[in-house]
Amino acid sequence: QLVQRRLAAHAIITLGDNNYPKGHPKTLDNNVGIYHDYISGYQGTKGAGADLNRFFPVLGNHDWMHVANRRDPPGLDRDFSGLPSAYLDYFELPGNERYYDFRWGP
Repeated sequence: QLVQRRLAAHAIITLGDNNYPKGHPKTLDNNVGIYHDYISGYQGTKGAGADLNRFFPVLGNHDWMHVANRRDPPGLDRDFSGLPSAYLDYFELPGNERYYDFRWGP
């Protein structure tokens, strides 16, 4: 909220670890939903989404901890071979959504 109210940001780029503690789908909206005004296709509970996506997250290790097709025994967080389904389902991003590029401005 600090970013939104004090800086009046045109877009937000995060540098990973968006969803603590372990990237679970149930915690994602509480961790990221405060930026709903910047997220196109937003389906969470915090408010309306944006017409144009202005939220560009980067995956961090915590975002990968809850992955599809997990092979770890319970309690271990080392297998990153699956996909971060909570992240991929929540955001509408360019390309394959895990790594992408975009141009903002002229």
